[in-house]
Amino acid sequence: MIKIKQDVTGGLVEKFIKAVSSGLLTILLMVPGAKAITIEYTALNQGSGAWQYSYYLSGNTFNQYQGFQIYFDFNLYSNLDVFPSAPNADWGLVTYNPSALFSINGVYDAIALVNNPSLTDPFVISFDWSGVGQPSAQDFALYACEDVLCSTGVTFGQAGTTVVKNSGGGSNPNPIPEPFTLILIALGLLGIVFVRRRLCHT
Repeated sequence: MIKIKQDVTGGLVEKFIKAVSSGLLTILLMVPGAKAITIEYTALNQGSGAWQYSYYLSGNTFNQYQGFQIYFDFNLYSNLDVFPSAPNADWGLVTYNPSALFSINGVYDAIALVNNPSLTDPFVISFDWSGVGQPSAQDFALYACEDVLCSTGVTFGQAGTTVVKNSGGGSNPNPIPEPFTLILIALGLLGIVFVRRRLCHT
């Protein structure tokens, strides 16, 4: 009776490990060259509560219709520039103003119009700041679409927080694991399955 219980439990564990291993291998196929992006910023005081952010991206390349969003807390930001200038012709931009009335954060959205768009020039946005001191770090997320209008939906990827430029950089709080790391994890789990099978058949 005990042997049957152990076999059932062992089978469940083995199936779980197989599923996790399979999932990791699937991730390997989906993001073979994934890297953690860094978005640095500078904040320029324009007077009377008006400020300007300049964003500098590094550590990642974009394909066509991939992009990023930076979020503006509705408690702190208002009057985002509705028609911000793109850093170059490789990018399309749109902004959504925050709404304190509906508790909705604002969004700065940039989408690549070509493969491997230039990241040489900064992304610039003006806004009003109602917080204490100068504007601080913001949350961001990467995404991918099938067309420029994202008509079939949006797939979100890495998320993180911007860091002050020239502050020694900073690691993203939610980086995508490098492929080599995923390979080691997957092989380790597959090894557990192999060892368990050997033990069950001895």
